[in-house]
Amino acid sequence: DDLPEDHTFRPIYDAVLAKLKSEEKLLPANDGGHISAQEAFLGRGKELMDLLGMQQMPLLFEKDGAQWLDDVKENSPLWDYLNKELEIPVIRPETLANRLNEAFMRKQTDEWVIQFYRFLLGEEKLWDKPDAILRKKPFLRRSDDIHVIPFHANGNPLAYLPTDSTSGFPTIKQSIYDDTKAHEFLI
Repeated sequence: DDLPEDHTFRPIYDAVLAKLKSEEKLLPANDGGHISAQEAFLGRGKELMDLLGMQQMPLLFEKDGAQWLDDVKENSPLWDYLNKELEIPVIRPETLANRLNEAFMRKQTDEWVIQFYRFLLGEEKLWDKPDAILRKKPFLRRSDDIHVIPFHANGNPLAYLPTDSTSGFPTIKQSIYDDTKAHEFLI
C-alpha cells in the first residue's frame, strides 16, 4: 500500500517479490538451510512447529520439501508480507487436525504419537466437545497399531484404556498409555 503502481521504487518491489515467489530456495528454513516460497509454511506456535518436523510436514501437506520458515514473529510486518504477498500458508493446530488421516498416523512412531497427545493437552478445542474436529479423525493408536476415531456413532468408545487384566476389548497401545502426559490426555 505504501508503493502505489506509479511509485519510483515500485519496479524494485515487484522484482523482489517475483524473485521470492520463484522456485529458488531463497527463504531461511528452520533447519538452517533455505527453501522456496512453495515449500514454506508459517507455524502458529512453537509447540506445533516442534511437533511437525521434517518427516511429518511433507506427509501432512503432500508436498516434497515442505518445511517451516525460520522463526518469524507472528503478526509482524514480515509475517504479514510472507503470508499475504508471498502467499505462504499459516498452519494452526486446527490445520493439523483437519488434515490428519489414518495414512499419516500409520507412518508416525509411538514416540511421535506420545508427543502428539501431549500437544493435545493444550489444545482442548480440538477434542473436548462432541462436535470437535478430532472426534471424527482416526488418531487413537490401539495395541494392534490400528488408528480409530474416539467414539462410535452410538457414543461407545472404539478404543479402551488398557488394564492389568486381559480382555477382548480393543485398547490403546500400552507403551503410549504408560507416558504420564499421554495418559492424562487419554483419560
